[in-house]
Amino acid sequence: MQVYKAQQRDSLTPHIIYHTSFIRALNSSPRASEPLTTHKMKPNMNNRFQLPIRSKIPESQLTEMTPAPRTLPQLPTELWLQILEQTQDPQYLWTVLRSFSPNFNAYVERIFLHTYLPAMSVQPAMPRRDPDTGALRYAHFAPITIFTYSSLSPDKLRVILATAKEAKMGETTHSMESLNELGALSKKRLDDAVLWVSIGCKRAQAVSMYTATTSGTIAWDDEEKVWTWEVDWRELVSKYYDAKKQRSSNRRRG
Repeated sequence: MQVYKAQQRDSLTPHIIYHTSFIRALNSSPRASEPLTTHKMKPNMNNRFQLPIRSKIPESQLTEMTPAPRTLPQLPTELWLQILEQTQDPQYLWTVLRSFSPNFNAYVERIFLHTYLPAMSVQPAMPRRDPDTGALRYAHFAPITIFTYSSLSPDKLRVILATAKEAKMGETTHSMESLNELGALSKKRLDDAVLWVSIGCKRAQAVSMYTATTSGTIAWDDEEKVWTWEVDWRELVSKYYDAKKQRSSNRRRG
């Protein structure tokens, strides 16, 4: 059975690659909404050089020229997942293919749940001084803290990220509990932090967002002695890619 599925997958993969390539090209075309046109020459007795004038193709001819739409083949869920998992562009998966159909939405979300969320990380930037006034707000330097994937909520609507039980502050390693008691890593300091989020990329390519702009909640886990951040994961992923798109747009304008 496994051999049969593998053969079936291999035989269908070129067709799926074709369809996904077509979808990508269609979405990236800057003139996709414009009608097709032909060119005809306008007589001009005073000028030996004549410029082509665009004219619309009759609708009857346009209908004949338009190829019949091609639908994607009906494949088992496992094969679709194997095909979509081959992409190296999670942003394209989330922002384009996910909206292609309800089935694609389910496939892409399943891939993010099992592949990209477990590998995500969030590093808060916590300055000691007020960014507006420059006044000293915290007596201690912020420890190096990273939130990583811990689990999903029982309904799988929210992702829970947690810190390690220890963190370095300067050259010394402290327990998260002692940093909390010391005030070096308090809830207020985490709530005010800029969160550098990376999903499916290196931390150097992370994008920034504030805790207040999400539905996330930072809380102290008294049993594990760690900080946790619980947030609607679909909202987080969408805002993450919105921020990446905005950053790219700003760089092009700059």
